[in-house]
Amino acid sequence: MIKKAIFVLVIVSTLTLSASSAELLTYLLDEGSTVMGPDYVTENLTGTFTWYYSGGNASFHTTDLYFQSDSFTFVLNQTPYNDLDSSLFPDGTCYFGEIVDTTGLPLQTVEISSAPLNPGSYIGSIYSPTHLEFPYVNIFNHEGGSGIGQINMSATLVPEPATLFLLGLGAVILRKCKK
Repeated sequence: MIKKAIFVLVIVSTLTLSASSAELLTYLLDEGSTVMGPDYVTENLTGTFTWYYSGGNASFHTTDLYFQSDSFTFVLNQTPYNDLDSSLFPDGTCYFGEIVDTTGLPLQTVEISSAPLNPGSYIGSIYSPTHLEFPYVNIFNHEGGSGIGQINMSATLVPEPATLFLLGLGAVILRKCKK
């Protein structure tokens, strides 16, 4: 009975995890993520972002982003000007880049980017990473110019409701099999 239950869970999980190219993946910033503004004071950073695989070199297009600290907020710029994508590579490196609107900084719109000199890393599938680390993301004028701050972030994939359902179902089946 246990073997049958595990087999069914593996099959259903495999079907659920085979992501389509338009699957939205939402990430929650981990505790310890920080932002440093132009005054060189480091603050805790919280928030989320959502992106989907958009093709090519494992490019990801961000559809939603909201980060905040005590002094700053960062919200995804939704204009056509924001044509940046983030990229993941088979060797485990990745780059994050977006145009965001801000409060608390001297500029209303900035680019946040780890490229080209500060790659991050990821754990999991290149198409659906479960954890991302970006130790040095520059904040700078989106029209060019010098940096005005930095973000240090790590983020964990938020399980989709179907995955949570499967985990719950698995727990129930295993509990019944033990009785």
